Amino acid sequence: MSSETIQLDHGAGGDFTRAAIADLVARQLGSTDAGAGDGEALELDVAQIAMRSDTFVLDPLFFDGGDIGRLAVCASVNGLASAGAVPRYLTISLVIEQGLPVADLAHVLDSVRASAAEAEVEVLAGDTQVVRAGEADKLFLAVAGVGELALEVELGAERVCPGDAVILTGALGNHGLQILSQRAGLAAAVPSDCAPLGGLVWNLLEDYASSLRCMRELSRGGLIGTLKELAAGAGASIELEEHRLPVAREARTTAARLGSDPLQLPSGSSLCLVVEGAAAADVLELIRWQPQGKTAQIAGVVREGPSGALTLVGPDGAGELALEPLVAGAPARLR
Repeated sequence: MSSETIQLDHGAGGDFTRAAIADLVARQLGSTDAGAGDGEALELDVAQIAMRSDTFVLDPLFFDGGDIGRLAVCASVNGLASAGAVPRYLTISLVIEQGLPVADLAHVLDSVRASAAEAEVEVLAGDTQVVRAGEADKLFLAVAGVGELALEVELGAERVCPGDAVILTGALGNHGLQILSQRAGLAAAVPSDCAPLGGLVWNLLEDYASSLRCMRELSRGGLIGTLKELAAGAGASIELEEHRLPVAREARTTAARLGSDPLQLPSGSSLCLVVEGAAAADVLELIRWQPQGKTAQIAGVVREGPSGALTLVGPDGAGELALEPLVAGAPARLR
């Protein structure tokens, strides 16, 4: 591309747009077709598929551990995986603000390509729109994902029962703390841990599909928001043990400086699983054998009512604390 920044002409259609897409988008994504059209015909030899749609708006675009491109791919893949699907295909649409450096866009697209390869998914198609300066915050991404439901598995909050165990596959709050630190101008000791978890989930489904009750990615609302929703859907309560929560010491320190709570923040490489209690130890062992599951923990248990209640039990069983979503500016509650 001849310009160092994105111009309105890049989104105006015609030869200039086609040249820009061929020169940058398709080249960075490693395919002559990716990004060239907004649709693609597929032949899927499966009985059922899962679909996912997400929009990503992020400030800053770049952070320690990734960028908006890696976040978009990993979050979309993890959402499909948590529905019990094998992620296969993505489409990505870009809304670009006039004046965005071409080098920044190239960096994001390269990250999309690398993350898609890591997750073993294919970027089939996409769309590019350019808006005037001030009409967007640098770059927005909209991602649609398609996954293959290769195994018969029933997942959902309605399957959760008293006695089931809550397993967390990875560290809590690292991604959210990295983003908040960047916004506050602080040097964070905790990098984002965005990673695709499709392989981890597939290994679980192959061996323990019948023991899995529900899976959720920990995005907006973090662990507390996710578990409150699950408990309400199950008509049960959930009890967490504080000393079993996988929160790194650096994360606790960073959260204290920010007045934040790791349990309320998104995690880039952690899923929340609810599994049959009798199978929990075996499931945990399998997760810990995998690269993204080394810090996994059985963190809690499902109890009979009250519906939607979530409590945190202190060290050595000392005291219980009711957990509720925090309002902006509330202090951290994790001891």
